[in-house]
Amino acid sequence: MGNFILYQKKDGVWSEYAQFKDRRDYATRVAKVTDGRTDAPAKVLRTFVLGGVYIEGIGNIDLVKRALRHFDEVGLSNDIFESLEEMSCAQAVAFTKTGLETLVKADFSGLEI
Repeated sequence: MGNFILYQKKDGVWSEYAQFKDRRDYATRVAKVTDGRTDAPAKVLRTFVLGGVYIEGIGNIDLVKRALRHFDEVGLSNDIFESLEEMSCAQAVAFTKTGLETLVKADFSGLEI
């Protein structure tokens, strides 16, 4: 299954912040619990985990944290939330197995949680 890696961008430089063993196929679990849902927490979580994106800005990072809280019973959500809480001064974050090269900036315009 491989590991998910949580990256942070600080002072303009990306670095690995934490690794998460994907023992129970977190991406599949997120896909199942968010499938067909149109509410903001589901959209944000699905985008963060499955969207091939990075999240820029404190407000958007806070949206991700709130979405993780809505789905705290799903796999790695609590662990990811705790890592995001520990980060200080991150300008952007990304959660991926594939690396940063192909990620695009997420757009959470108009979403509130």
